[in-house]
Amino acid sequence: PNALCHNSPLCSPCNRRYLFILAPGRTGSTTLLTMFNKLPGVRLSGENYGELNLAAHLSSNLEQGDPDNPNFVYDEAMPDGPFEHNAIPTGSLACVSQHLLNVLNPPPMWMMKDRAHFS
Repeated sequence: PNALCHNSPLCSPCNRRYLFILAPGRTGSTTLLTMFNKLPGVRLSGENYGELNLAAHLSSNLEQGDPDNPNFVYDEAMPDGPFEHNAIPTGSLACVSQHLLNVLNPPPMWMMKDRAHFS
């Protein structure tokens, strides 16, 4: 409840809450997953073969390089050169991470086919 979250101009990741259950094998995590999924408005998925590592590497990959001459700084444009780009607002990579989580754990097919649930 006290987690720090920042929305960006590109998305509002703070408008949703996520729960991660991290557990070693044979500890009851599948039972816990099944129990949580019985609750209304809750949608958890099981193991994902480390796909969440992709989200974890987004920031570190962009921020690598020479600290005295960075190729990437939040909220600053790179006007020329091979890393040319517009300013990337602070918190924007949360948009990509949130989308990845939603793709790895989509709603049931019947809900996706019923567009009323997405308006």
